[in-house]
Amino acid sequence: TNRAVRRCGLLGDDPVPGKNFEHRKRWLDEQLIHQTRHFGIDSLCQAILSNHFHLELRSRPNGMTPRSRAGG
Repeated sequence: TNRAVRRCGLLGDDPVPGKNFEHRKRWLDEQLIHQTRHFGIDSLCQAILSNHFHLELRSRPNGMTPRSRAGG
């Protein structure tokens, strides 16, 4: 289960405050795509659910892309 301080839910419905945090799933997906581009890893598969997520990652054999090494 993904929870933060005070047992607040991170994704999906959180019954404690009665709020829905589905929008965070899209944000997490976008961030994973962005980060894999810059840190020399490939995202082979991912599943983002309401209470947890699964990632299958691998490091790139050639390391980072030339663009990310240049800081761009």
